[in-house]
Amino acid sequence: MVRRRAAVGGRRREELRTILLLEPDAEVRQVLIEFLNRAGYIVVPAYTGDGAALLCDKLRIDMVLLDLVAPDVEGLALLARLQKLSPDSAIVVLTAVADEATDRQCRLAGADEVVQRPIQDLGTFAEILARVAKVREVPDRRRRAAQPGGAPGIA
Repeated sequence: MVRRRAAVGGRRREELRTILLLEPDAEVRQVLIEFLNRAGYIVVPAYTGDGAALLCDKLRIDMVLLDLVAPDVEGLALLARLQKLSPDSAIVVLTAVADEATDRQCRLAGADEVVQRPIQDLGTFAEILARVAKVREVPDRRRRAAQPGGAPGIA
């Protein structure tokens, strides 16, 4: 795991730096890799759901960017599998179907955030990733409750 100190509001804090990216579309994957590298992240690309699971099991991953349309496995099942393999990794789902039901299903399976594709504004996307990273600083059970739509009854 690679962590980098960053100045935020005049003080320094740790930020999540290693991102596993599962994006089946080669062009979109390349754009995201370049954007994330420029933002200071180390990106580990995965090309299949099974490949993503193997990488989560073998490497220390800070955050997973997961397209629900994996070429070899069902997206929600993969999401739950990755969350179990790497419970300390933040998971951001990228989906073209960003309705309330999909959002709820993703969060129940372990997603920290759900982002609608296509990503129109990379600045807003960067803010989402920063927010997820900040929430990840809170102990695991409490962090879910701190999110919009987080687990009810957990304080």
